[in-house]
Amino acid sequence: MKYVNAIYLILAVAIFGASYLVYFKIIESPDTIKRSEIKILPYELTGKKDSEFLLIFLHGFPNTLRMWDGMIKTLEKEYYCLNISYPNFSEKIQLKWGLDLKDIVDLIKETVDYVEKNTPDERKYKKIIISHDWGAFFAYLFSQKYENYLTYMLTIDVGIGIENKFKDTLSTVAYQSYLAANFLLGGPIGKFFTKLFVRMSNSYGLSEEDKERINSSWNYPYYYFWKNFLYYKKFRDNFKVTTPITYVYGTQKPFHFHNEKFLNKLRICDDCDIHSVDADHWVMRHHQNAEFLINLIKNKIKYFMNR
Repeated sequence: MKYVNAIYLILAVAIFGASYLVYFKIIESPDTIKRSEIKILPYELTGKKDSEFLLIFLHGFPNTLRMWDGMIKTLEKEYYCLNISYPNFSEKIQLKWGLDLKDIVDLIKETVDYVEKNTPDERKYKKIIISHDWGAFFAYLFSQKYENYLTYMLTIDVGIGIENKFKDTLSTVAYQSYLAANFLLGGPIGKFFTKLFVRMSNSYGLSEEDKERINSSWNYPYYYFWKNFLYYKKFRDNFKVTTPITYVYGTQKPFHFHNEKFLNKLRICDDCDIHSVDADHWVMRHHQNAEFLINLIKNKIKYFMNR
């Protein structure tokens, strides 16, 4: 365990040092929109306004809102669906330095509150987060800061921590530092190497337009995670299950984005469950897995309706 934290710390120092040099020593053009001007995140809203449940979809890297289209097409027949994106991933908000993960979490809540306030009867929904990759990490941060706000979370293929194996740690550090470095590098070179990574990772759920738009400015979650490593390490170490979680992960990958400590916390939670499926990182890539996720959501909603 000591070598794992040592590797994490070395990377965090390197990212912080590089960001200092870039941010303070190189003259940068200002953001097209100031952070203080962002009140809500880009979103799409579909489905039944009179539903008791609001399903909140959070995507990860390198995806956009389009990742959830297939699942939402089914779920919007019965529920109100809020599909949220983030600066740079959406064309509606462009920020050179992106946003820290904590800021995104706050804006997710502001966006949900805004949607509720703008329903005809200012309806208070039972809120469910459905999330993948960074979206899952946002969900965990959200559940810790805003306890009792959510009814339930379905998180896909990203848990808390990683397996305590040297190979897995090194692999995680390597690809995340690669993406963080490309964020700092920016320009045509950063864009080229970011798109190369996306092609090599066989990413799912990207429209042709998304594939054209991908650039290094989408990599900022990796930059901020390592820049604020001590904060997120403390969050990881102190994570508590405050909202019922269904965690689904794929088994067809070199390593997992969770560890046994995280799984054990879910195992002792009465309303939590864990499912491993024959899939890669993009669990919903195959139709049968997408159907499995939809049925999980519907069954959990029935369960919480009857409580």
